[in-house]
Amino acid sequence: MFFDGKDRIRDMAGDRISRLRMPGLGVDLTELPLAAKSFVATALLVLIGGIAAPSTVSTAAILSTLPYFAILAVASIGQHLVIQQRGLDLSTAGIMSFCAVVATKLPDGSTDLGVVIFWIAASLAVGAAIGAITGLIVTLLQVPPLVTTIGMNAILFGLTYFVSTGASVQSPPMMVSFFVGSFLYVPTMVWVLLLVAGATVFVLTFTTIGRRFIAVCVNPPAAHAVGIPLKIYSILTYTI
Repeated sequence: MFFDGKDRIRDMAGDRISRLRMPGLGVDLTELPLAAKSFVATALLVLIGGIAAPSTVSTAAILSTLPYFAILAVASIGQHLVIQQRGLDLSTAGIMSFCAVVATKLPDGSTDLGVVIFWIAASLAVGAAIGAITGLIVTLLQVPPLVTTIGMNAILFGLTYFVSTGASVQSPPMMVSFFVGSFLYVPTMVWVLLLVAGATVFVLTFTTIGRRFIAVCVNPPAAHAVGIPLKIYSILTYTI
């Protein structure tokens, strides 16, 4: 039997990787589930950070960081769905910036709950509309996602500057108190993240739409063969 040089190198690398074990536990790291590997990597990062700069793992530091973590995590959930559909969205920053301006500047410091909720809903609708436009361009016009989303990102930053006039603005007080507040000693934004993540997992795992979504990303030809509308799912992915 003849062996390709690449196969031999790969086998040698595999033998070395298979010997990576957690000190004192005898656990093969390569056999751990992906979630467990992520947990181990995060734990090591926190441990090393705590040794190098102990103040970074203090309770105050962690609680002050969690809201920013939650915001990025929510954005990453949306990005994950697009990548799962073999797409790419580099306009996320522009969408977040423009929608933030809609939700904070246009209420004009109002203290009326109905006005604040209306503009928050409007910002979500604007974000969904932008995503739908991106999905239509990518899906129907066959423009590469990289080109489409970079162009959309530039347009959105321009609109953000136009609407905000480049000046900062004070958000409505009740919006500020909600997003910087906490519930059961946990920042409110973390609860929002858990709600979004839980809803996403539930839809993908336990609903027909979610299972079709997974089928589209795993095997598009097979999904098309059973009658799943691929283009509609692609557009909805960018919208979500």
